Amino acid sequence: MAAFLLAFMVDCCMSETLTKFWSKLPPDHGKLHIHPDDLDWFRENKWDVQDQPLLTFDKFIRSNRFREDDKQLHLSLLPVPFVGNLEKAKVFILLMNPGLGASNYYEEEDAAFRAACISNISQTNGNDEFPFFCLNPRFAWSGGFIWWEARLRPILSKLVAKSGCTYYEALASLAKQIVAVELIPYHSVDGSALNGRGNPWKNLPSARHAREFVKRLCGAKEKPLVVVLRSHERWGLDEHIDCTCEKCPAIRRPTLNPKLTGKSGAAGRLIMKKLRIS
Repeated sequence: MAAFLLAFMVDCCMSETLTKFWSKLPPDHGKLHIHPDDLDWFRENKWDVQDQPLLTFDKFIRSNRFREDDKQLHLSLLPVPFVGNLEKAKVFILLMNPGLGASNYYEEEDAAFRAACISNISQTNGNDEFPFFCLNPRFAWSGGFIWWEARLRPILSKLVAKSGCTYYEALASLAKQIVAVELIPYHSVDGSALNGRGNPWKNLPSARHAREFVKRLCGAKEKPLVVVLRSHERWGLDEHIDCTCEKCPAIRRPTLNPKLTGKSGAAGRLIMKKLRIS
């Protein structure tokens, strides 16, 4: 997959529209987790997602959906439109959609983890020690922590070496400064869940709001770093955003490792520069 590096202008108020959109998500009350605007879109386009049975971890592992070739969206899980605090971040990392691991259903049955997910969606995490909760070592057993800590480990280690802080303190520092934004907020085994049918996913309301949020970054006053790890074309950046763009070589697994030579390590090096770690 291609990784792209973009520098924009950002303003703390840019997050308000996206946060307000996600405030309309129905409460956590034992139903499928679909934004009402997305649900209307699914119905209009005859995607019968609302007919999915509501799955717990126990029901999931006993169902025919507990397999690698299940390409549907997993709407029993909470959506993940973003991770981290949108107003305070200095680095924005753009991806396609949250994947699916065998542990995802189990994670959401943990009360503390589920509370962190809900606080993240509502953006009431501004004063948390770990707004980017996927770097919270209390959730080191979760798929999100394992994925993000592995990719950010070289940057974290550099921060420890430079500042003399503990690894825990480095995790907390980075968790306050980065945000991941998903184009599609719903879990699936891979990105093929919304492929085909003329790629109508681009009109999904939650995807439109995510793209519009990124577009609004262009006219803001402060300058964050935006790293597009996945789905550059699907984010519509070539069509809608006037910015400086450096294209990195295509890689199967996106990397943030600043130790890699050439453009392969460019994203990691720019993140360190932005956070004044290098």
